[in-house]
Amino acid sequence: MSDAGTMKLRRPFGTLRWFQDELAFGGQRWAAGQASVDTWIAANNHPGVDPNYSRRGTSLPSGYTEEYVLDQPSVQRDDGWVMNFGALRGQVPKARVYITKVTTSFSNGSPEQLDEVHVSILDGKAYVFYYCSL
Repeated sequence: MSDAGTMKLRRPFGTLRWFQDELAFGGQRWAAGQASVDTWIAANNHPGVDPNYSRRGTSLPSGYTEEYVLDQPSVQRDDGWVMNFGALRGQVPKARVYITKVTTSFSNGSPEQLDEVHVSILDGKAYVFYYCSL
């Protein structure tokens, strides 16, 4: 594993460079506290996607971090992907959509987690699809 807030990359992939850069700073964002994470989500969540904070659990412990490692070879277009959460459930984003695998490590000792995540490119800006479903 790399140091918190960094990730292993093999090659840049054009407009999704933003996503890999954001992952690299993920650990630092979490360490700055929940308000820092919330501000980032508000600025970078796909338009119309409500993060659903009402479902979120307790606040983060002091010093909590997450480390994200992007599986770059897994990045691929996912045209026709249908959102399966929130108010936009059942809709296809009006954007270029990619799917990729991301491994997350947690500083609190929780088991490492491998997820498939979607990223959209809309009007030249990249967005995430953050929705709290806890």
